Amino acid sequence: MSWFIAVLRSVRVGMLLGRGFFTVRRLSATTPSAHREAHIQEWACAVLQALGIQVRLQGAIQPGLLLVANHVSWLDVIVMHSLCPEVRFVAKADVLRWPVIGSLARGAGTLFVQRDRPRMAARIVSEVTSVLGSGGTVMVFPEGTTTDGVAVLPFRSSLLQAVFAGNGTAQPIALRYSEGTHSISPSVRYQGDDSLVQSIWWLCRARCVVAKVIALPLRVASNADRKAFAAALRADIEQALTR
Repeated sequence: MSWFIAVLRSVRVGMLLGRGFFTVRRLSATTPSAHREAHIQEWACAVLQALGIQVRLQGAIQPGLLLVANHVSWLDVIVMHSLCPEVRFVAKADVLRWPVIGSLARGAGTLFVQRDRPRMAARIVSEVTSVLGSGGTVMVFPEGTTTDGVAVLPFRSSLLQAVFAGNGTAQPIALRYSEGTHSISPSVRYQGDDSLVQSIWWLCRARCVVAKVIALPLRVASNADRKAFAAALRADIEQALTR
């Protein structure tokens, strides 16, 4: 990708981030959900288009459930919002301190958790259960951190408690990014000391990035305990990513 095109992309993405920031500031708690979701989906699709990223969905995402996915990048959230604008995410509280992104996440109804504070984690489980009980859709990333897109880390099971408190059903979602001849995109990863600015620049320079979203069959908790259920969901996703 030429530097000229990459710079044009970065400028456009920057403008879209700014537009998103002011849009969520205008939206209020009384804004009809359909109106809010339309704004979210339009914005997410515009960001992906600006970055030249294609999204391909395999299967069907089921609304009103807990969606459980592997976690590669901050881009996961935008990809999912382009397909399922009503979904609410559970994110670490640190995201609130990110410039612009923190405000965008709050405006999209993200639920924030401080994993080092057990009482806060219990409150988030209660909130997720409440959202699911009212017919809402919530997505969690049980790995607890982003990965290189190759391996799937062990799943933390705490947030899956909301499934047991609700209808006992979750949908595993496998996320995979390819780039040109690379089956795993080297530009999408967002790990360790990578900054958001660096990550956006790598994406602006990338060519032919494809985000594949694999919506897998529903999994019912049945008589499984929470850790066994988490392991089963992880196995579903891991198997889908190796096909």
